[in-house]
Amino acid sequence: MSRPFRLLRQQPEPTGDEPSPGAELAVPGSREVAEQAPEVEEPTVYDVEVMPPHNTPAGVVARFIPSPAPRKAAATALSVGATIGRGLRSWWIRAWEGLSLGVYREQIRVARALGDREALRAAQDHKREASKDRRELLMALPRMMLGLVKVTVGVVLGVPTLMVLLSTAIWWSGAGSFGALWTWAADVLRFVFTTIAFLWTPAVISAPILILWAAYREGDRCAEALPAWTMSDAPGDAHRKDVIPDEGSILNALRHLDISALNRAFKAGWRPRFILPTQRDGQGYRTQLELPYAVTVEMILGKKTVLAHNLSRFPVEVWPTEPRDHPGVMDLWVADKGALTGPVPEWPLLKKGAGDYFRGVPVAVEIRGKSIIGRLFEANYVIAGMMGSGKSTLIITLLLGALLDPLVTADVYVMAVNADYDPMRPRLRTLMTGTGDDVAAACLASIRDAYDDLDRRGQALKEHGARAVTRELAEKDARLRPRIIVIDECQALFLHEEYGNTAIELAVKLENAARKYAVTIIFATPEPSSDSLPRKLIAITSNKACFAIGDQTSNDAALGTGSYKAGISAVG
Repeated sequence: MSRPFRLLRQQPEPTGDEPSPGAELAVPGSREVAEQAPEVEEPTVYDVEVMPPHNTPAGVVARFIPSPAPRKAAATALSVGATIGRGLRSWWIRAWEGLSLGVYREQIRVARALGDREALRAAQDHKREASKDRRELLMALPRMMLGLVKVTVGVVLGVPTLMVLLSTAIWWSGAGSFGALWTWAADVLRFVFTTIAFLWTPAVISAPILILWAAYREGDRCAEALPAWTMSDAPGDAHRKDVIPDEGSILNALRHLDISALNRAFKAGWRPRFILPTQRDGQGYRTQLELPYAVTVEMILGKKTVLAHNLSRFPVEVWPTEPRDHPGVMDLWVADKGALTGPVPEWPLLKKGAGDYFRGVPVAVEIRGKSIIGRLFEANYVIAGMMGSGKSTLIITLLLGALLDPLVTADVYVMAVNADYDPMRPRLRTLMTGTGDDVAAACLASIRDAYDDLDRRGQALKEHGARAVTRELAEKDARLRPRIIVIDECQALFLHEEYGNTAIELAVKLENAARKYAVTIIFATPEPSSDSLPRKLIAITSNKACFAIGDQTSNDAALGTGSYKAGISAVG
């Protein structure tokens, strides 16, 4: 088998009268020595794999270097062995804790170290209850054993008696001989024992392998970082990064967040209580665990990038939140690797179904793979984002779902020339596009008409004795039919020299009063600012969406002041 080595190419042999390199050196057996070594050219280095040394060509100087393969194999073997050992240790600890109530003692120790009196009392109560349950179980054990003996004696005596009765019945009825049933039972027992004997040897041979494999899985589940000298770049190690974010890996990730209060809890022996063990949730995994004292979910959220790195995920694939009904608990959702880059499911209303303005329509798929319902009734929208980021797609999806409700009427005004809404023209009451003043004037007139229409809608509600429009009322009374107004490229309207101030004033008044009258307004702009999206309008808009945007100022103009600092960001 050939070995890799470094090949040094010698200088070419001298020709003519040129002195041979090293000629001034003494030849073997001579007492003459060289006074100065000749200058030689830097040798050319080759990294090759050649024949064994005894076949090395003449004139070639080879220096063998050791192959890294044995080292990699040794590191892989040590890594696997360490993981198996850790798994066996985990089994031993779990067994010992189960026998000695060590879990509760550990909780008591941690509570004392953290000074948590409430947790200390709870841990002591749990330990007393567990001790009581164990004592009752031990006291009931003799009765259980006696019952088992009775069942065994009953089976031993009852089966032969039953077989005698059945054999007698078979013989008496003439269906067979008295020993036919016994012969059949003997054949069954012979088959069972033969099968056991046949499978015994494979079972004995495979049992140690299965135990080692299970120990490896257990060690990998509760793994902390292995020593560096046990790591290798073997192909199997690549799988270690693509692990399920179970309880062990989550604890390991939290341990390396560099949060001082969390570090102190770990040093004190803190072990979290998992409210919800790791389980499948959509296109990822969900876990809930109680955080220790002085550690908040906001602290974990501030280290989201590091947490995602520790879990071998991108930050967008990791979402720590605090449930509304469980303060002090971290609800962690981790997406499958690459789950957010694939295609989304088909729109539920693409081929069948009807829209419902009052219930909302499906408009998107959330990060967990569940459908997001876009509200229309009692809702208004401001949608921002640079060109091509998807804001028109969201509007079109909202509008398509709404137009599948036969009660809905819609007016669309686009302050630019495009064909985004042309396919819906037959279903729309109004569709105007363009950059001219006529489009801005028509849009302003529609807003004014919708505001004036609120009086008629209010009178209709008063006649029906209702406080807000419902589907039943809208079906009865045409005056209460839901109405949607879409204003795309709204910055051209609000910044218009002639109509801008009036449009802002009417839009704010309309949104303030239209909530219960089944009127929805949707604004969209690629350049959100305090001028293109007035703050008075943003402050009263219920639903805000921002796609990719260039800077923090534009982000807050669309989503509200302080959104960027709060982590609600579309920048980047």
